[in-house]
Amino acid sequence: MKKLMPILLVYFVCCSKDNDQNTSNLDLITSGKWIPESIIYNPPIDYLGNGVIVADVYTLYEPCEKDNTLEFILPSILKFDEGATKCSPSDPQNESGT
Repeated sequence: MKKLMPILLVYFVCCSKDNDQNTSNLDLITSGKWIPESIIYNPPIDYLGNGVIVADVYTLYEPCEKDNTLEFILPSILKFDEGATKCSPSDPQNESGT
């Protein structure tokens, strides 16, 4: 769960769904599970602290991290799901927070 903040940026910035004029942003973001496709930093950053500057840190994620989902549930619950593949078998499948 230590990568939760960068993932949140993805959902607000990079993900998109068709949005008709009658759908509010709140309805849109709570309409289902979200899976990132990229995590862009502008300006690029040294994400791993090794001197390598990257813009899309999602490319550095392990495959087991790329199937993780977030679900925004009203009134203020965030549900994190490890997806089909977990990086560590001892990690919980789901975590929730506010």
